[in-house]
Parts: sequence; C-alpha cells; structure tokens
Amino acid sequence: MPTTRTPLFAVGFLFCVATGSSHAATILSTDFSGRTVTGNIASEIAYVTNGVSNPGDLTVTQATGITGSGLNGLFNTTQAQGFFAPDLNTGNQGNWTFSVPITLTVSSIMIDEVELDGAMFDNNGNLQVTSPRSTSIKLSIVGSSSGEVFFNTLTASNPSTNAAWSAPLTYTPSVTLTNAETWNIVFTTTNGADSGNNTGVDSFTVSGTAIPEPSAAALLLGLAACGLVARRRRS
Repeated sequence: MPTTRTPLFAVGFLFCVATGSSHAATILSTDFSGRTVTGNIASEIAYVTNGVSNPGDLTVTQATGITGSGLNGLFNTTQAQGFFAPDLNTGNQGNWTFSVPITLTVSSIMIDEVELDGAMFDNNGNLQVTSPRSTSIKLSIVGSSSGEVFFNTLTASNPSTNAAWSAPLTYTPSVTLTNAETWNIVFTTTNGADSGNNTGVDSFTVSGTAIPEPSAAALLLGLAACGLVARRRRS
C-alpha cells in the first residue's frame, strides 16, 4: 500500500493558521457600562478580553510632578454614569493618571492600536456643552522590566454644542508585549488652558493580535495535520 504524505505546503499553511491571524482583533476593551464608584476607584467594570486577564478595578490618582491639587475622586453624578470621569479640573487644578494592568495569558500580544473616547464635564459633574474644551492625553505602555516602550500624546476636544469628543483618540503603538513580564497601559492628562474642564473617559479599546503559547500552537497544528491525513486516507 502506498504511503500517504501530507504536502509541506499544507503543513506550512496549517502552522500559519495555528499561530494566529495577521488581522487585528480586540485584545481588551470596556465602555464602563454598569461600573460603580467609591472615591477614586471604579469597580464592577465589564471588560472584553482576548489573551489578557481581566484588569479589575481602576484607580485614578493625581499625576506626579504637576503643580496643582484638587482631585476629588470620580464623578458619580447622573450624567457621569458609564464614564470614568475624574473630578479634577485639568485646566487649573493639575492632571490625573490611571493605569490599566496587562497580564498576558498567551505567549505574546502585538498591539496595533489603542482607541480612547470620552467627553468633557463641568465642575459639578454635568456634561460640558456650553463651550469647547480641550485636553491632551498621554498614552504610555510600561513593562515591569522593560520600562516605557511606547508613548504618544494626543489632544481631545469637544465642540461647543456637544460634550462628547469630536473624535476618539487613536494611538498606534505597533509594539509586542511578552508574558516574560507584566505591563501597564497608562493614561495621563496634560494641563489644558480652559477652566471648567474635567475630562472623562467613555471607553477604551486595545486592538492587535494574541499569539498563543508554542505548545498550544503545536497542538493545534498536530490536530489539524491529523485531520488532513485522515481525510486523505478516506478518499
């Protein structure tokens, strides 16, 4: 009986499928729906995760090295529901920062894009619709061993008739994170020039590609190859 062999090109194709797609997918996201607030901490945050652990609670703090103080926790007013909205006027009271911990459950992830959306609030925690405001927000990706591997600063602004930002902020890190260390994605405002400017986050999404552990990829490859051989024998 002749020996049935799996062509090398088929094995290569199956390996590519097993080790991940080149198309970016959601790695981590939340729109803060249903979140609860206690002081500076937002809890019960619903996340979508892919290749990373649930980050859990998020805590806002006053940014270090900035003149000014006055952080009064997170707004929990009616209009601030579904937002991560620090009660801090970035125009004249300083800046806020918060970190999203990233613990990989796969071998590595390639981050292609981080999108941040939000709105402006007045000092009473109501949506700011009377005049345009703007705040610059720095995104940093920091490793426990590698330190800062990416940063960029973009400016969020809203029109005079709508508190929502005119467009989401889109950062393009194009960096690879490995499970050899833990990571943080850090958002920090920089002083704006406007009073009555409390910057709130409505959602964030981290997109990229999750790459499985080599053992998992090899298992998928083996199963796929066995399936192909079985089909060829039946034919």
